[in-house]
Amino acid sequence: TSTNENNYLSSTTSNKPRIRSSSSSKSSSRPNKNIVDILAACFPGGSMTGAPKLRTVDILDDMEMGVSRGPYSGSLGYLSLNGCMDMNIIIRSAVVTPTMDTSIVNNDESDVPSEECVSWKVSIGAGGAITSLSDSDDEFEEMMLKSKAIRESVQEWQENRN
Repeated sequence: TSTNENNYLSSTTSNKPRIRSSSSSKSSSRPNKNIVDILAACFPGGSMTGAPKLRTVDILDDMEMGVSRGPYSGSLGYLSLNGCMDMNIIIRSAVVTPTMDTSIVNNDESDVPSEECVSWKVSIGAGGAITSLSDSDDEFEEMMLKSKAIRESVQEWQENRN
């Protein structure tokens, strides 16, 4: 953990296989800016997209043909009424969404679907920093390594449901 003259605090903790990096800063804003303006200026995160940030996001959006990444590389946190916020950048993550399996009939006459009627769609977000020097096979292997813990967690969840 370190602090500098700009009231900036950062730390790194390791809990294998995860390394967590966090930082805090305290500042004031221009009179015509609010907390939402400040948050919007922080994204997209440079560590996710490289710089220049906005141009990179435009290029990625064109390459990905407008397909949403969902929460991956977005943010989760809170904004409080006193002007404080606590935010993060969502990296290795899983979004689990229930879907109805209409081929299975709910026989108990209730409006609540039975567990057998629900199937689950799982979307896992993980990636790497691809450059012009990148090898696609190496990048794929890196992505698989980075997503290994979350994939194993989803697999364990699925096995425990059955």
